[in-house]
Parts: sequence; structure tokens; C-alpha cells
Amino acid sequence: MAPKKTRVCVVGAGPSGLSFLYHINKLKASSSKKSQNADDIEVVCYEKHSIFGGLWNMSWRVGEKL
Repeated sequence: MAPKKTRVCVVGAGPSGLSFLYHINKLKASSSKKSQNADDIEVVCYEKHSIFGGLWNMSWRVGEKL
């Protein structure tokens, strides 16, 4: 029986979301067939803005783009 895919949803592509995506891709790149296969993890990321970066792209006034 084929292993079941694990589905992960990342809400927001700010500092925390980008960090998670970086580390999961690093894990997928270094996974071996002997250990738990990281390719069985399916990740989707949702961001409300058209660009990623979260608070890094915002001014001190909430919601006002730089």
C-alpha cells in the first residue's frame, strides 16, 4: 500500500511562513529513501497580498503598503 500523503497548509507568507517553507524544502532536498520520505508531504501556502514578505512589506500603519 502506498504511503498516505500528509497535507500541510501554511497561512501567510510572512517571516514564519517563509521560514517553514524554506525548511520543508530543505528537508525534501535531503530526504533519503531509507528514512521517512519527505516527498509524501504536500504543502500549500496562502497569502492575502500579491507579494510575499508579510510585515516586511508593510509600514507602521497597519495595512498601508510601502
